[in-house]
Amino acid sequence: MKSLLGGILSALLASSPLFISTAAAESPPDRVWQAQWIGPALAPSIELADAAWIWSDEAGVDPARNAKPGSVFFRREILLPATAKVVAATARFSADNHFKLFVNGERGGGRDEWARPKTIQFAPSLRPGLNRILIQADNDGETTNAAGLIGKIRIELKGGAVQEIATDANWESAPTIDSPAWKTVKVIGKQGVAPWGDLQAPGNSVKASAVPDEPNQWNCYRKTFNLAKIPSTAFARIAVDSKYGLWVNGRMVVRERGNRWERVDYSSLRTAEKSGDLTTRLALLEEAKTLPFGAVRDEYSRRQNVPVGVSWLAEVRACEKAVLSNRSV
Repeated sequence: MKSLLGGILSALLASSPLFISTAAAESPPDRVWQAQWIGPALAPSIELADAAWIWSDEAGVDPARNAKPGSVFFRREILLPATAKVVAATARFSADNHFKLFVNGERGGGRDEWARPKTIQFAPSLRPGLNRILIQADNDGETTNAAGLIGKIRIELKGGAVQEIATDANWESAPTIDSPAWKTVKVIGKQGVAPWGDLQAPGNSVKASAVPDEPNQWNCYRKTFNLAKIPSTAFARIAVDSKYGLWVNGRMVVRERGNRWERVDYSSLRTAEKSGDLTTRLALLEEAKTLPFGAVRDEYSRRQNVPVGVSWLAEVRACEKAVLSNRSV
């Protein structure tokens, strides 16, 4: 076993069947429980009260009633100090009917439901100096109809400084991303204006915060620590809502499945290598490449009654045996 010196311990809210033995893992010792419940950091709440619905400014067009179907591109530049260190950057946008957000050329996210503004984290895409925000908004339909974009950006810098940029008359729009004719947008009205109404009003059937942005979220947690020497024993005692897998120094060592603990057993790979069973060895190695995100696929497969992990290999071997037994020598 590798040394735990400088190890990384991760708890993943998922489960993966790779190299899982059927024997239950030993129960942790009965010691004083000193842990605290933790969860993913919540993004700062962004209210859209001071944001406005905007669209391209075209002669004779009222975007709240008769905007043309198709795409409109919006842009805004944000200047950060040369020594800026971004702590958090959050955007919350909605478009009738769809939008895609790009930050310095990198895709940040989007949404296809105008009644549910999308919250997007994009701090890694920012840099000191000039930053360019680009949004592609699309209006569906075969005839003219209402179209609009609304949103707000909040950037928190180390030291506590905060920048907030809402959709307003300072944005520009163009019919194509490489258009030379960018011009100031048309402001339709503040959040709450018709025909969209108040997205954040209590009791509103389409209240933006009524449904989480990411239901059934999968989260990873990690802890790095140093040990003076290799321990003789090491226990992990974990409670998760609802499932988890535990990795130590890059190795999955245990997972929770229902009410059972299961220990990860790598001997199946070693056995395949020693016996020359290259088919099993290849299947296990390919399965290992999907850790840890393959847990999402495995959970979906279980719900669809599809073989999980490398369990399909047994069916392939049975089919192969049946076919070969019917062949004449």
